[in-house]
Amino acid sequence: MASRKFLLAAPTDATIHLQRISRLLALLATKEMKQIDQVAYLNGVGFNSAEIAEMLQTSQNTIDVTLSRLRTAKKKRSRGE
Repeated sequence: MASRKFLLAAPTDATIHLQRISRLLALLATKEMKQIDQVAYLNGVGFNSAEIAEMLQTSQNTIDVTLSRLRTAKKKRSRGE
């Protein structure tokens, strides 16, 4: 069987601009929130921890720890603790 190579297209200028616009809109939507709420919102709309860290100008580790704390709190709430 012949191997197939799939090439990913480089992002176009339009794609890059749309990504920037989506990040700006996300930041505007979370402007008045506390950081923990910003992280929860941004993660909820599909941004990963590296993207969130870049947007909030903090480390990815900080975001990962915040997401872990949010998951733990959610589990406790679902168990009624």
